[in-house]
Amino acid sequence: QSAGEFFTKFNSDISQAQRFFADFLPGVGRELITAVAVTGILFDFCPASLTFAALGSVALPAILVTVLNQIMGFYARAQRDTWSEIQRVFDETIQGIDTVKILAAEGRQAAHFQKHTSWLEKLSIRAGAVLSVFSPGIELLSQLGGLGLVALAYYLIARGKMGLEPFLLFFFYATLLQMSVSQLTRL
Repeated sequence: QSAGEFFTKFNSDISQAQRFFADFLPGVGRELITAVAVTGILFDFCPASLTFAALGSVALPAILVTVLNQIMGFYARAQRDTWSEIQRVFDETIQGIDTVKILAAEGRQAAHFQKHTSWLEKLSIRAGAVLSVFSPGIELLSQLGGLGLVALAYYLIARGKMGLEPFLLFFFYATLLQMSVSQLTRL
């Protein structure tokens, strides 16, 4: 491993560790407490069917975002590994420039370099395609869940099973729950 590659990876790992301790731990604690408290409030003041529907409409997109993040993490690790191989080939080429061996191996090094760069390009395109297909789909599912909650709340109000005050309270806390779970998923 070249010194440049090691230094780049080391800096990246240090910055990720700093972000983890600065954002993740306090953020997860805060959002988890908020989500649990809001869920308790919803169960206390709102009909159980509406609260369960809210939990489902919040949990399903959160699960899908988590799966999408795992897929993107796989692509990021593969891209990092491919980039490391490209950097190694590049370093070998630079180190061998003053020797006669580079003239004999120039074609082989170029083919090796081309193979890795084309793989990185294909990998980046695949990662972008996965993100561009699933991200809007998850957003649409989340919006449809919110629309379903409005329809269910209207049904409960029309049947006299829920008053206007609990309806307003529900949507305030359901929105707070959705934001907390979304933030937890992001973290």
